[in-house]
Amino acid sequence: MSWIPATASSTVLYTTGSASNYAVLIKNSTPENGFYQIQSDAVLDSGRSSVVGGSGVYSFDGMYAYISSDYVQIVNQGTAASQPQPEPEPQPEPEPEPEPATLDSVSIAAAPQKTVYTEGETFDPAGMAVQAKWSDGSVTDVTGEVSYRTEPLTTDVTSVEISYTSGDVTKTVSLSVQVNPKVTVTGVLLNPSEIELYPGDVKTFGVSVQGTGNPSQAVTWSVEGASSSQTVIDENGRLTVGEDETAGQLTVKAQAAADAAQVGQAAVTVAQNESGEPGAVTDEPAEGGEPTALEGTDGEYTSTDLKDETAGVSVNGAFSADAALTVTSVGAETEEYQTLVKEAEGKTILGVYELTLDGTVKEESKIQVTFTLDEQYNGKSILILHYPRKDDVSYIERYVTNAQDGTVTVEVDSLSPFVIALNEESAGDDVLESVNGIVENGTGSTANSGETDTTDTSGGSSVTGNAGGTAVPANTDSQNSDSAAQGKDGSQVKAAPRTGDTASPVLWIVLVIVAAAAVTAAIVLKKTRK
Repeated sequence: MSWIPATASSTVLYTTGSASNYAVLIKNSTPENGFYQIQSDAVLDSGRSSVVGGSGVYSFDGMYAYISSDYVQIVNQGTAASQPQPEPEPQPEPEPEPEPATLDSVSIAAAPQKTVYTEGETFDPAGMAVQAKWSDGSVTDVTGEVSYRTEPLTTDVTSVEISYTSGDVTKTVSLSVQVNPKVTVTGVLLNPSEIELYPGDVKTFGVSVQGTGNPSQAVTWSVEGASSSQTVIDENGRLTVGEDETAGQLTVKAQAAADAAQVGQAAVTVAQNESGEPGAVTDEPAEGGEPTALEGTDGEYTSTDLKDETAGVSVNGAFSADAALTVTSVGAETEEYQTLVKEAEGKTILGVYELTLDGTVKEESKIQVTFTLDEQYNGKSILILHYPRKDDVSYIERYVTNAQDGTVTVEVDSLSPFVIALNEESAGDDVLESVNGIVENGTGSTANSGETDTTDTSGGSSVTGNAGGTAVPANTDSQNSDSAAQGKDGSQVKAAPRTGDTASPVLWIVLVIVAAAAVTAAIVLKKTRK
């Protein structure tokens, strides 16, 4: 309070009753009977009637007096002081909280179910699992918190970035994908595009479905213009001309499975032999009395067997004298292998080969290719895919036959890549079996090469017509004998009539000599009787 000087004493007030401006400490803010209880300046005696002149102990609670409330004006309302509290016992310092772990990296624990896309599709994360690794060494699953591109995929995309963010840290991992262009079919080509056949002939056509995005080579085959019910074409493009076919022109068609609007066609001219027997090829003496020479050695060409013992592959045909066979096994890890076996998807692959010939082959002659198989496949249906090239276009020819005696043989126009597969769905992944073997090609039909071999001029039977690309039996008296074979794949096939016999030539020679002797004896006897 501002009334009492610092040098004034409360005694002045107590003894004279005169007002003096000095401060006092009021213990209670409410007066009792008109008096305030005030704190004493000095130590009072026990009766609080006088000041102790000597030393004494001051008691805050007991050293007080009273003053009339008339003489006091409260100018400051203080606060009651609490009793001193004991000092709290010191507490241990709390341990500092550990710093939160930070994101170190992310990884793909499981790839998504789909990694191959067609242009225009969007990324599908189904099946994908993503893990985050933290600075404290822990690993957590963050699959549901990742981000990735949602825009349509284009052909230049080879990977998709998978990102995860924690706080201000973002980590990314790349997932490889393949984006193929959209499949479009621009046309269907057949090989040959035109051919002349005779009644009874058999021909397997090659097909090439043109377009973008690697379209499927699957087609639906049909033949139009036939007058004979025996003229048919099977699902592999194998045309059989009925022996009673009288139509002069046939049309073979192949409709693309990927686009039904795209259809390829080939023209087939059906020729009739003057002999009266459809497609007859004989070794009877020609006009002028001289026998027709059986083809084998023709100037620079000789009917020759070429073999690759290591690969178990052999070829037979009219080759130049310097001809040599090269057989290359195509490895399953190569892109070429994957391309070649695409049309045999789901089947057990027995072998993939690239066959090349150093030298030349006689024009328009046929080549018999024989592959050796493990004998466990005897009697089983074998699919052979042949990929000939013509005018820079790759075609596919399909043949089906049963393996016999560990071999299968196919008759083709040229050498190129071949795929040999078990013609049934595989229980697991396609597996390359032991294939030191020869695959018998064809659907097991009439083998009509139209050519004979001078290495066996008697006993090998001639056949009608010229059906390149048909299957031939692997076990014949001669490697080049052109005999008819019954269809092994159950397709509608009629064997061409035989004009010779497979019996031993010695027997026929003996019979001819005996017959000639008998005729001579009869003539002599008749003249004698005359």
